[in-house]
Amino acid sequence: MAAYPFDPVLRPLLVTAKISSWQQLANTSGISVSRLRQLRRRQLATWKISELQKLSKSLQISLASLLEKLELIDRPDTPQPNDFSYASFQIIESFLTYWPAAAHQAKLDPRFPASKLLPLVGSIDRLVASWGIQSIGQVGEIIPFNPQLHQSLEGQISPITPVQIRYPGYQQGDRLLSRAKVSPISFGSA
Repeated sequence: MAAYPFDPVLRPLLVTAKISSWQQLANTSGISVSRLRQLRRRQLATWKISELQKLSKSLQISLASLLEKLELIDRPDTPQPNDFSYASFQIIESFLTYWPAAAHQAKLDPRFPASKLLPLVGSIDRLVASWGIQSIGQVGEIIPFNPQLHQSLEGQISPITPVQIRYPGYQQGDRLLSRAKVSPISFGSA
């Protein structure tokens, strides 16, 4: 059926999971029938990975298998960002925001036990880079305030005021994902 291009992929999964209707899938997964209709039409721009996880659980297949069947897994020959990479970013955004500050502390104090964890997170950096996601600034960097790229942690800041990056932001090409969190620099304070 042309109106529902994912139906040929989803119907066999319903049968295998012994689900007899879209309504039953909605009840089992906790995802509304209208959201499922979006999926069936391949309208995934607003879908979250957590919804796909619920769906995979209801269909009794792994998330990776579902993503593969729906052709949502990045392929090396398609470097442009897609909905899956953006959805994945949303899941790890908190880690990406606060990890640099922890790593910065670990670098300042080599006795800090977390320094032993630094090599373990290189794969996350490579994964994010493979999606074309770039950091906006480095923790501790002092730069002029740019309201398009920065979010003040301490109230209103005028453009070009010197600020220090407390937590980096992220962008994917021209798409802003999250602003860098900054604090104003006060010169002359003891």
